[in-house]
Amino acid sequence: MKTVAEILHEFNARISGDTTVDVYSLFRDISSAINRPGGRALLGKPLQWSAVMLDRWHKEFRKGVSDSATTLYDTLQRVSILMESDLWAFETRNEATFKETLFLNHRKYLDSIHNASPMHNDKSMHNAESNYSLQITNCSLTQDCSLLITNCSLERDYELTKALQSFLLASSPYLTFEEYTTYDTQIRQTLSAHRP
Repeated sequence: MKTVAEILHEFNARISGDTTVDVYSLFRDISSAINRPGGRALLGKPLQWSAVMLDRWHKEFRKGVSDSATTLYDTLQRVSILMESDLWAFETRNEATFKETLFLNHRKYLDSIHNASPMHNDKSMHNAESNYSLQITNCSLTQDCSLLITNCSLERDYELTKALQSFLLASSPYLTFEEYTTYDTQIRQTLSAHRP
């Protein structure tokens, strides 16, 4: 867990143009640290920035899907944050329906893991020499995305898999225990096999 001082340092770097600071991690760090000891230091510009970002992402997904071209990584992160956040100010009584719509419109990414995975049928998954990871291919809003189990260990794929894990966590209220466990197991195996 990052300290408030570390979060402030990253915030200042990000607003100064440092794109190596992940906007989604920063948003989550600010949101979780505000109520911790010392969190009052985040009540100024960092909190305002968080509110602006949440408003921007809510407007982008106001119809349940993005209204602009965005990467799969950004889509998964933004939808996850919207599903995790208190959206009463934006949606009032419609909040639960809006979040469920987000889940239903993006569930295909979780289903693609299950449908593409050889986990239950391929004995080579248990072979110590076999290394599998999720590779996300053909991804843009104008194309259908497919998630395939391949021998790819690129850092980009690791980050996409982490984004998919965030989406899974946010989706837990809409999944059965068995569905959640199946997706979680597949994602965790991928992450542990290919941690950069």
